[in-house]
Amino acid sequence: MRINIVGPGNMGRAIAARALTGGHGVCLVHPEAQRGRAAAAELKQRFPDGETDSATAAQASDMTVPALPYDATPEVAGSARATLSGQVVVDIRNPVDFATMDSRRQPSVG
Repeated sequence: MRINIVGPGNMGRAIAARALTGGHGVCLVHPEAQRGRAAAAELKQRFPDGETDSATAAQASDMTVPALPYDATPEVAGSARATLSGQVVVDIRNPVDFATMDSRRQPSVG
């Protein structure tokens, strides 16, 4: 299976590591090309036999995991709607206030 992981932060890299352990290919997606390449290179060192690359936008894949802050996921998913069509999208959002780590954020209403 080929998995896009949008947001190669702590959660994105952890999910990528689990996917690579399971024999799946991963593409780490970040709008800043260097950040995606750096995360992919880090994982390639840990999993030299794994299929790892990076991109600046979501690509055709079997699955996409947006590993983004709570409020960013709907906007990013909406802008990539055509690319995500037909894919499994796994939403891992958690409405945590990162400033305090103990309060729940209220979802934005738009």
